[in-house]
Amino acid sequence: MPSNREFDFLSFISSYHILVPIIQREYAQGRRNAPKSLQIRASFVPKLLSAIYTSQPISLDFVYGLTTQNDNDTLPTLMLLDGQQRITTLFLLAWYCGLQEQLKNWTFRYESRSVANEFIKQLYDTKNYDGIV
Repeated sequence: MPSNREFDFLSFISSYHILVPIIQREYAQGRRNAPKSLQIRASFVPKLLSAIYTSQPISLDFVYGLTTQNDNDTLPTLMLLDGQQRITTLFLLAWYCGLQEQLKNWTFRYESRSVANEFIKQLYDTKNYDGIV
């Protein structure tokens, strides 16, 4: 990924497939009773909601990783080394906000947890979106 390049989320998912490698932890920002997760959500979620309501972009700091190109695919895969918590949160928020059509051609997978991959697979396979939210 080129340095100092800024993306909005939809441009980002149009540019890369995402792989969260096994060396990364599971999605921690979704933990219910962890004090650190509660603290992060208390500051992060209001910033995201403000950006949505005001249509003002916010910087989510940097995301970086290693890119690989599969000969059978037009998009490179970005193996995240930093930013997986933020990208996962944005993915879930985009899904919740009704952007399933924009997400349907995007590959997003976790090597670290089979349950995370199964959850994402069920999101993609679901025809009744109301049943998962």
